[in-house]
Amino acid sequence: MISGRRTYADLFLKLSNNEGLKKSKLYFYDMNGKANYILGEKDRIFVSGYFGKDVLSYDITPIMELDWGNSILSAQWMHLFSPQLFSQFIISGSQYNNSIDELSAEGMNIFQSKNYIRDLTVKVTLNWKPSNHHDIETGIELKFNDTDLKMGTTYQIAQNALPQAAITSLTSSAFTQDTWVINELWTLQPGLRVNWYKTLKEEPAPVPAASYFNLEPRISLKRNLDVGESIYLNFGVYHQYLSLLGLYINSPYDVWLPIDGSVKPGVSHHYILGYNRALSRYFQ
Repeated sequence: MISGRRTYADLFLKLSNNEGLKKSKLYFYDMNGKANYILGEKDRIFVSGYFGKDVLSYDITPIMELDWGNSILSAQWMHLFSPQLFSQFIISGSQYNNSIDELSAEGMNIFQSKNYIRDLTVKVTLNWKPSNHHDIETGIELKFNDTDLKMGTTYQIAQNALPQAAITSLTSSAFTQDTWVINELWTLQPGLRVNWYKTLKEEPAPVPAASYFNLEPRISLKRNLDVGESIYLNFGVYHQYLSLLGLYINSPYDVWLPIDGSVKPGVSHHYILGYNRALSRYFQ
């Protein structure tokens, strides 16, 4: 399956009486692809890809040109060992890029920002159903991240005052969880995730290296009230190994960077109390 799309809102800008708007660009386009292949009774392969880009350019003297996009490619192999045990092997890669250019009326580049984030993930999971009361999932995940940020300007600003960074990191994780159907009314789902975050390259020097080891327990309890109706209570601990570099307000100049040894990981504790009801066969 292959699909694609593009917006054409920028064509209406050419109807404007404003010369700056007539020269402006405002559109995005993307493409999706997906393929499945059955190797045999016990093996299947899934491949998918995505590419998208947003373009924004407007002439307000100075001329501002912004574009950002994502590219993603992933492959998954599913293998059935037995009716109670199957595995999934997933490898995926992505690249995000963000570019900002400020041009003078003569076309000279007076400010430029380039930000790239490259990600490679390998994940292996095992799903085991020893009985009708237990469904156990366990696995490992390796996430390699390479981020680069460069800025330059002809304004009267010292070049070393502009943020410059190049950080490469590796996050290694192991996880397990059990969906335990206690009886017709109660279901308990305990789980644990272990993370080890480590930087492999830090620029500019002397940026301290990072190495953080964290435990992330999770638990969920569900109580069935009636057919298609239940309440649930969830708790989980989550860590974030990214840091936002930007202004005090949201702007196109904001960028996310992997943390180094000078910044602690962000920690959040999630508490969720919810109610779920199936209003019909097709709507919840």
